[in-house]
Amino acid sequence: MQRELDVFTEQQNCHRVRKQLKKVLPSGASADEIYLHPEQFGGEQCGIEVDLGIVDTLLQDAYANGGAELIEYFPDEFDHLANTAFTALDAPTITLANAWDVFKLMLRSMSDTNA
Repeated sequence: MQRELDVFTEQQNCHRVRKQLKKVLPSGASADEIYLHPEQFGGEQCGIEVDLGIVDTLLQDAYANGGAELIEYFPDEFDHLANTAFTALDAPTITLANAWDVFKLMLRSMSDTNA
């Protein structure tokens, strides 16, 4: 699934859109071109470079000191419920073509469990 999302993102970011004179935001280039060369489109680079080594160290420290829950996206109860629903579906391989169907089946299973 991640590979398919990466391919989709790459295609969208490299796709050149046509020039639109009435558009406020940049056009006539790909998202990648605009991001990499904002000055060519009336913008400026406002990003902040981050040392990924420092980020890795901070994450390792957080995990080592019981801080993993600080970077979780959902509670453990939901994780258990979702994994139970996914396992009940025989853990299908998720693709862009079936992700929505799998989600709906999991949602139905999870709703029945909470009813």
